[in-house]
Amino acid sequence: MNIYAKSCLAACGLAVFILMSASPAFAGNSGFSVGALAGAYTPYVQHNDVDEFDAYTRAALGLSAGFDLGARAMLGLGFITAPGKAKIDDEEDLDFNVNELFLDFYWSVLTGMVRPRFLAGGSYQMIQAGGDFEDQHAFGVNFGLGIEMALIGDTSASLDFRYHYLGASEFSSSDAGSALFGVNYRF
Repeated sequence: MNIYAKSCLAACGLAVFILMSASPAFAGNSGFSVGALAGAYTPYVQHNDVDEFDAYTRAALGLSAGFDLGARAMLGLGFITAPGKAKIDDEEDLDFNVNELFLDFYWSVLTGMVRPRFLAGGSYQMIQAGGDFEDQHAFGVNFGLGIEMALIGDTSASLDFRYHYLGASEFSSSDAGSALFGVNYRF
């Protein structure tokens, strides 16, 4: 076995030890949590007035708060911002920013230290397109899959994949996909 394989094996063993020895972050607290989100956000939009409207995948940042409703359920409130650019008819780059305030219901399949979960909810989007385009404000829906894992103390990490229906009237199609990693602290 070469040194690379031994290093990988040692790192995996250390990670398993840390995760298995972590105190359960899901028990013995008030059930209220706050967290930070980071990830990727990809809008899939087509504007009514142009032939080609390409919005690129961009980095997304946000904040979240949650309240446990029991061993399996949680209500989450969050805000994500995904600033970026879009190309119109292969001619120009313009600012195309998406800000989203969401309220989601999470249902965990398991109740241990690793919790695969389903999520669904509603959102309010603020889409700011530069150039001659009007800003859009609309309600939408989102749903997806994720996982949350207890770490050390009252912390946990999460990874959620969401589909967002944006509901913006200026766009003939307006939806998005996101992958968001979160680090959470439970009180």
